[in-house]
Amino acid sequence: GGLTRDIGAGLSVTAGYAYVHSSAYGAIPSKAAFEEHRIWQQLQQKNTHSKFEFTTRLRLEERWVESPANIKINNVQFQSNEFIYSNRARFMEKINIALYSKDAAFKDNCLYLSLMDEYFASFGTNVTTNIFDQNRAFIGIGYVIPRIGRLEVGYLNQTINKGFANLEENGVSRILNKREVNHTLSVSLFTTIKTWKEEKNN
Repeated sequence: GGLTRDIGAGLSVTAGYAYVHSSAYGAIPSKAAFEEHRIWQQLQQKNTHSKFEFTTRLRLEERWVESPANIKINNVQFQSNEFIYSNRARFMEKINIALYSKDAAFKDNCLYLSLMDEYFASFGTNVTTNIFDQNRAFIGIGYVIPRIGRLEVGYLNQTINKGFANLEENGVSRILNKREVNHTLSVSLFTTIKTWKEEKNN
């Protein structure tokens, strides 16, 4: 959740909080499920030019992530279930391209192509080698549903950097960069609840 202030000309600022529960999943699972408490700040610019809609978003996060196992960072020992503080920056670029619109682009019943990429970078004292956190790339089709909002369905490619590990093979030790790629069907619904004043004016 978050609170947003619309500055004007497509620019907005937001501050919010997120609770995240992560299970032990994927090809390189964590030792156990873990929780995260996160506060975040966001600056977003959104503009429409003819059949093109551009969204640029920069988000900063202050994260308290539960350690699923005992871990040592910069000679500091953290126990399992202890929360470790770190920072993360996220940069997103999204382009929507109207494919069909009976009236104006991105109004009711508009069909559009959606392209998005978001890069995540961690930083701070407790981040040593895992600077690149993850990347999300999306391609899909969107539809503007009258009086409800937008529905977007498509393919999301998520590349996650899970740090480094020592791998022993035939008596030879080498460092393995653990990166996991997830192929996901993404379904999103974006909706806006109009105020009584807006409904009356319409």
